[in-house]
Amino acid sequence: MLLVAFATVIDLLNKRRFIRPLIDLGHNPLLCYLLFTVLLNSFFELIPPLRPVLTGSPQEAIIRSVLSTVLVVFLVRFATRRRIFWQT
Repeated sequence: MLLVAFATVIDLLNKRRFIRPLIDLGHNPLLCYLLFTVLLNSFFELIPPLRPVLTGSPQEAIIRSVLSTVLVVFLVRFATRRRIFWQT
């Protein structure tokens, strides 16, 4: 019900531009999962100077989470706009 309410409010206010990145992520959820789980975590683990990024203080974890989420959103949005989808 909350999703329907948000969709209705967005359509009524005509603010679809602000929600477009979430719509793009919804079109390509498997790529989003793959990039975050396989690519980013493996990348941080394979490069020795980046290993402490995975285990740090809570403040560092929040910053890492926000930065990795923004990176994944941009990559998935780019792929979705180029019509690159990960499907089963």
